[in-house]
Amino acid sequence: MYEIYGFSSSSRQKSLSQADSGAIDDPTIRVMKKSAASVKSLPHYEDVCGIVIQNQFSPVVAFEKNGSLVEVQQDSHRNFFMTSVECEKQTNHECHGIDNSMYSSECVTVYEYRRAYVRAVGAKTNFVDGFIKVPVTCQCRLRRKGVRMLVNT
Repeated sequence: MYEIYGFSSSSRQKSLSQADSGAIDDPTIRVMKKSAASVKSLPHYEDVCGIVIQNQFSPVVAFEKNGSLVEVQQDSHRNFFMTSVECEKQTNHECHGIDNSMYSSECVTVYEYRRAYVRAVGAKTNFVDGFIKVPVTCQCRLRRKGVRMLVNT
């Protein structure tokens, strides 16, 4: 559907029919229709980074926002669990399918802080409300490499 403003109804209708047929007099304007059928999908896909998914991730210890290691309450009163997603290889793994001549890449696990009941590791005190660091996804991070100038001598 096309919207054309500033024309009388007869010239607007004419312009709409011209737009539908692609026959607009102005050579600087090119009207194109796109449909979902005209956009071809890739025949298959490849994962850029391998991932590990844990459906019932229940950490016993975790890092709090301040960086300290804490015990997470996992008992009959409270039980923290979630679905976690992290990169398959944890140490500077390059992303698959990236043009290494233009980019440096690495698969990186992304973390969030989630609410849980925690206490210092080994403490016999009550658990208190806190936030623990948990893996939620894996992403490919790209850095554009510097452009090199070729000089003929």
